[in-house]
Amino acid sequence: MSKPRIAVVGIGRLGDIHTNLVNCGDLFDLIAIVEPVESARLKATKKFSVRGAEDISEITDQIDCAIIATPTLYHFEVAQTLLNAGKHLLIEKPISIEIGEADDLIALAESKELILQVGHVERFNPAFSAVAKHVATPMFINAIRTANYSFRSTDIGVTLDLMIHDIDLILSLIDSPIAAIDAVGSVVVGPHEDTANARLTFKNGAFANLTASRVNSEPQRTMQIEGAQGSTKIDFQSSTAYTIDVSDHANSLRIDLPNTNSEELKSLQDRFFVDYLPKTEVSIPKGNAIAMEQEDFATAIVTGGPVQVSGRDGRDALAIAIEIANQIRNKNSATAHAIKGPHFATDTSKTPA
Repeated sequence: MSKPRIAVVGIGRLGDIHTNLVNCGDLFDLIAIVEPVESARLKATKKFSVRGAEDISEITDQIDCAIIATPTLYHFEVAQTLLNAGKHLLIEKPISIEIGEADDLIALAESKELILQVGHVERFNPAFSAVAKHVATPMFINAIRTANYSFRSTDIGVTLDLMIHDIDLILSLIDSPIAAIDAVGSVVVGPHEDTANARLTFKNGAFANLTASRVNSEPQRTMQIEGAQGSTKIDFQSSTAYTIDVSDHANSLRIDLPNTNSEELKSLQDRFFVDYLPKTEVSIPKGNAIAMEQEDFATAIVTGGPVQVSGRDGRDALAIAIEIANQIRNKNSATAHAIKGPHFATDTSKTPA
């Protein structure tokens, strides 16, 4: 098969990144950029020297596949139209706004034997890929994902905007159904939650804490994973990671503190993360996660094989993110468009005795 003919639908920040990678790479034949806003469309067509279209109907019969990078609100409508036209899709996360929409897209893609990939790009982050093979049966995961306020993605809250990345990663690591979800959050700028904290408890006893904020002065994207293998920490921003393993020395370590002098204790301290809990930096290969995501998409189209992040994966992450957002909304006493600063839930169910 020749290179798949592709269009990028939506030319915001992610659409621009996708278009640039497609244009510079050799995986696809870029046919057009679809963008209803004329000024953005003209700027992009000039930048990438490619045809611009106001509506997907103008180019549907000229493409084999598309990358959907529109605001989330339009994912379902655009994806449904393109799937009905027989086109393979890479949809930026979240797959849709509602679970029913995701289910419909999955069923439609499966009925037409089309690729439906969801853009949970952190699965392709070289740091995550490098450590995932070291992780066996995680029992505790702590994920923190914070950012400055970007004034983008205001049609959704921080749960669907940022936290959903870590939800997807956690679901890919813990092979067990979820038993319980508990979440709190706050509205800062609005109209949706701008901070969120959630605890996921799994039926196998594992649990995960997730923190997300898009109004943080110090951006952070880290994940700590604890399990039988020891401890693993990933820094997605710096693309670095390390593991702390439990050595045979640690299992046999016995310290008689009352009878151990200060020099011996100092020696133990100096050697603790060398001999007993050895800390090892993980070698992270160079790589562009979005480029690798596109490569996965192209390979699946050409070979008919599966993608790493399927429509069902996107649907599962969406379901949990919606439950978290709903809990925050129901617990939060602020109005939907509050702009007075952080607001937290108050328990009004208890009355004084």
